[in-house]
Amino acid sequence: NKRFAIVFQSKAETLSVNESQTESNFMYFENASNTFYVKKLNAAVVTQLAVINMRGQRVMVLQNVEKSSLEQGIQLGQVATGAYVICLRTDTNQVLTKKIVIK
Repeated sequence: NKRFAIVFQSKAETLSVNESQTESNFMYFENASNTFYVKKLNAAVVTQLAVINMRGQRVMVLQNVEKSSLEQGIQLGQVATGAYVICLRTDTNQVLTKKIVIK
C-alpha cells in the first residue's frame, strides 16, 4: 500500500524570504480616548472602514471617510473591550488592516 509519498524538491524559493516593503501609512489606536488614527495615508478617501470582532462580526462600518477625518481621529464609540481588526478599503482599492485591543 503506497498511499503517501515523501517528495523532496530542491527549490531555493521555498526557503527564500520576500523583501518586506515598508508602508508609508501609520495607524494606531489610543485606548484613553477610544480613538483610531491614520497618518500619512496615500489615498484621498477611505471608501469603507470596518471594525470587526474576533467572531468575524462587523461591529462598526463607516462609508466614504475623508483622509482629514482619519488624521484627526475616528471615535469608536461604545465598542466593548476585546480584540478587533480594523479594515480600511481605499479609493484605489487597497485594503489595509490593523489589529487593536480595546481595554
